[in-house]
Amino acid sequence: MDSMVKIVIAVAVILVAVLGITSGSSIQEYFTSNLASEGNNTTVGNETNTSVNQTNNTTTTPRNANYIGTEAAIEKGKTVLGDDPHIKYYAELNTDADIPYYLVGGKIYNERGEEISQTSTVKVDAVTGEIL
Repeated sequence: MDSMVKIVIAVAVILVAVLGITSGSSIQEYFTSNLASEGNNTTVGNETNTSVNQTNNTTTTPRNANYIGTEAAIEKGKTVLGDDPHIKYYAELNTDADIPYYLVGGKIYNERGEEISQTSTVKVDAVTGEIL
């Protein structure tokens, strides 16, 4: 009976591992296909508070575009939104409009690193860097 329990446990562990690998692959394919279908929107984050243990996610704009950089868009957006160490700023590039622009906003975090709110957003012209 003791060896039978060991066999059942081993089979259960193998089944759970196979199920985990299969579901992980399915989820990865789902996210990969959704990211590919998003088009020209680019999301960028900027870490402004080192005590909140956040990563700095940056994405480059298309190579042939004469757009200002995402960091420049975030800096311009901060002139309207304010510069706060508890805010993680982001810029989303939108090229589907007549005038390409970055939508700049931020997520507000508390001292424990938990998101508590979001800021309003501001549009920044992707070519001139002016507030729209």
